[in-house]
Amino acid sequence: AIVIFTLFRDALYAGSIEGGALGIVWTFVKTCALGMLTGFLIGCITLVLLRVSFNDHVAEITLTIIASYTTFFIAEGLLHASGVLALVTLGIYLGSNRSSVSVEVEHAMHEFWEVL
Repeated sequence: AIVIFTLFRDALYAGSIEGGALGIVWTFVKTCALGMLTGFLIGCITLVLLRVSFNDHVAEITLTIIASYTTFFIAEGLLHASGVLALVTLGIYLGSNRSSVSVEVEHAMHEFWEVL
């Protein structure tokens, strides 16, 4: 919904929609796909770094914070893609690879993100 709203808002400010209906569809697909790709790539990098810093509470929690903010900033600010979809993709990818987070840190990380 946010992607569609942003798409129509930008078209309204521009005065017209470049490329007509096909331009709308292309922009929508590009915005969504680029956002998901960004989340996946940063997720891959984060998993490698989580494996390196295994069993370190501060490092693992800090990596997830940095990954989250970096993902949103790169997707929205630099690539003009969907930052929300990038974050959702990052979260799903990291959640599906929980073995990268040590068992001792998992509870602390869960509590931290619950508070945040």
